[in-house]
Amino acid sequence: MSKASEVAISYSATGDGMTLTYATTAQENATSPGEQQPVTLAIGDNTLTVPTGAKGVILVPPASSTVVKKLGGSTGFTIRSDAPSYLALPNSTASIVLNASAIETLSLFWM
Repeated sequence: MSKASEVAISYSATGDGMTLTYATTAQENATSPGEQQPVTLAIGDNTLTVPTGAKGVILVPPASSTVVKKLGGSTGFTIRSDAPSYLALPNSTASIVLNASAIETLSLFWM
């Protein structure tokens, strides 16, 4: 059964006599799988199967993580070790590859 989901992004910066703000609904999905999935990454490349209907995923590592993670395999794009990352997925994405430098359990929120 699908669920409705939404990812919103907001940004603000102030100081030195200026203020910047930005807010948007980054993505909506009326047929979201709406799943939270704990995943234990092995060392090296990990292929993650994208649930049917998912348009994005939020990757949430432990807050004190130091594990290096790269999207797309060992030569891919490095993401921050200790902060959540949002990845918007192209339509019909069947899987993503996440490389890890050590064993670690993440929470994946499929939207």
